[in-house]
Amino acid sequence: MKNEVFSLYSGSVKINDHTVLKSIFVQLFQKETTGILFNNTDEKNAFIKLLTGEVTLHYGRLYINDRLINELESPRLLQESVYVVKNPTSLCKQFSILENFYYGEFHSFQIRTNIYREKTMNILKQFEFHLNPATLVAQLSSFECTMIEMMKAYVGNYKIIVLANVTGALDHAETEKIIQMIAQMKELGTSFLLIGAFEEILYEQTDQISIIQGGRTIGTFERAQLDASNLHKLLYKYSLLLKDEDYNASYKKVFSLHHVTSHILKDINFSVYHGEVMKIIYSDDASAKDLTNILKGNNRNYKGRIYLDRTLYQVNSIADSLKSGLGFIEENPIETMLFKNLTIIDNICYPLSSKINGFWLRRTYQNSVKKRMHNLIDSHDFKKTISEVSIETLYLILYCKWLLFMPKVLLCINPFSIADIQINQIINEMIHHLSNRGISIIILTSYWPSSCSIQGKVYYLENGNLIGDNKKS
Repeated sequence: MKNEVFSLYSGSVKINDHTVLKSIFVQLFQKETTGILFNNTDEKNAFIKLLTGEVTLHYGRLYINDRLINELESPRLLQESVYVVKNPTSLCKQFSILENFYYGEFHSFQIRTNIYREKTMNILKQFEFHLNPATLVAQLSSFECTMIEMMKAYVGNYKIIVLANVTGALDHAETEKIIQMIAQMKELGTSFLLIGAFEEILYEQTDQISIIQGGRTIGTFERAQLDASNLHKLLYKYSLLLKDEDYNASYKKVFSLHHVTSHILKDINFSVYHGEVMKIIYSDDASAKDLTNILKGNNRNYKGRIYLDRTLYQVNSIADSLKSGLGFIEENPIETMLFKNLTIIDNICYPLSSKINGFWLRRTYQNSVKKRMHNLIDSHDFKKTISEVSIETLYLILYCKWLLFMPKVLLCINPFSIADIQINQIINEMIHHLSNRGISIIILTSYWPSSCSIQGKVYYLENGNLIGDNKKS
């Protein structure tokens, strides 16, 4: 399982009371590289200021090493975890390479200069960069400054390095050297964020690329999906979309129904976007049951088309649905979706095990899950069976399973049917958590509690007709 070292969900940043970043989604895993493309300098600079701790989030959630970071501690923790390499350099030009590496240890450095000189020479040798440690930074080129800053981040034990606007002025040989350095440091456990315009991103070296325009993340793509040509096309396409003020235009469409008609449903059309919550409130059980049967593959007798992540959705069973990326939380899930004889950790891991060969044979996988879930579930509960924990914990387990499995879409059927305010608050928070992780949520319900704070599009399903104008409520 990949370890997440940095993530930002629904991030909003204000500069001088002006909202520059409106809804940013960024995710970075250990030993991986995420490229972030900006078409606006103000937005790019605001994001860099957030990473350096100069500004804090106005809204959203920030995680470092899977830990939720609050506003008060975020500047300090970001400065301790993230090293930003910019052009022009932030190195002290009046100092030597050696002094820039270790001026934070000034008193020890003055007494043990020879030891620190040897350490610096070993670092330079390790990365095959042949410079005299006594060379002043003022004498270095932009390329050499970039290399020295990356080494300084390594010396300082920073696990995340941000390269911002550093490659645009480099020649081919210098760019290749930067690429080699990135690869070498990733092997040592470092993760990278590459920030810039199209020409400044080493997109061939990234594991995923996020495109930010109009202050929003409008798409995140795996490297295998992209080359230079279709990246240009995407940038052009989204530039056109952003001229429209429509809320949906800023997000990737994940799931959609087009003219779906059955013996009960009548020309059903809707779309759900990345990380969006959509509510369908139904008035008759027959319509809701027919819709769920179609999505589960239990009813193939319908007309129209369904798409999941741009692929035609055709399934014969709920197992097929899950493989395609659509998960379900059933009504009364405590009775129908938990294994009474298994431990808490086994229940949480069960869906995930279908994704990973040999999951149950390697204890490290389960240990990783425990570490990931420790903020939500008491560590003492993992070895207990479901009969030994509270009902509040059971509902946490139900939703934690999907946090780990990460389906593209999750259909929640009557999630607020239990008459318990505390449990409904837990469900409310977990749906927010899933949505912030980029999972699209469809809530199919006959009842909507007034205490629920979940925002999203609202439709009404009545006698086979879907009524609503997809405005958020």
